Amino acid sequence: MWIPRWLGEIYSKLFLRFETGLFTFSEAVEYLGVDAGKLAVAFSKLHSERVLTIFKRSRPRIYRLLDPSNFLLLASGKIKNVEKLKQERYLPLVLRSFRQPRRRSASGPSPSTAPLHGAPPEMIAISTSS
Repeated sequence: MWIPRWLGEIYSKLFLRFETGLFTFSEAVEYLGVDAGKLAVAFSKLHSERVLTIFKRSRPRIYRLLDPSNFLLLASGKIKNVEKLKQERYLPLVLRSFRQPRRRSASGPSPSTAPLHGAPPEMIAISTSS
């Protein structure tokens, strides 16, 4: 998965302003100075790629961007089934856990095979193939 250039430009401009902080659609329109219709399409596409998450479904909705390292992890295809994560606000936490160094322990399974805090193992999977 990779996003088109125009979408990447919107992502990068938004990230320079908001980083991983919370923001609303109207704040993004005001900052970027673009047509709200075009930005709505961009938000929809960024959200479908899981680069933009809906932090809170209130009105107005509150959004958060993934940081670039998590974005690259998603783009690598190493993480599967992220669309099954029901609460998007936890996506950065889940992705960050996969970026932590892997340590083997005699007392239990490696972090890559341990279930995620009670989540079914098929919910989130990491591929170890290159």
